[in-house]
Amino acid sequence: MAKVKHILVDNMDPRLLVAKAGGVEGWHEMIGGEQYFVVEGCSQEALEAALVDEMVAKDATDRINATAKRKILDALAASDAGMVRAVEDILDALVAAALIKESDIPKIVLDKIAARVALRAKL
Repeated sequence: MAKVKHILVDNMDPRLLVAKAGGVEGWHEMIGGEQYFVVEGCSQEALEAALVDEMVAKDATDRINATAKRKILDALAASDAGMVRAVEDILDALVAAALIKESDIPKIVLDKIAARVALRAKL
């Protein structure tokens, strides 16, 4: 059986490549200072085709994940203003009910709330 090799791509399952290429065994090997994935029992073309299939599948998955992540980030950003106002109202209610003192709230938070109140007053 011939041994064929290809530089291993990060985050790729070697067993999957062996199965896709029709090989019988695969292992990592250092050749000339580079790490290779060596497969026994398949052609170089079969290994390269399996590698391309995996890279295309990984790229598609990465793009889907990036799109989903962007949608989540957009939804979070869209809800930020409403959430900030809700937190302001909660803090006001807690202070008004004497459950917390205004001095319990960090100064930087009070300053940000004051800036927002001043901006809203200008509307």
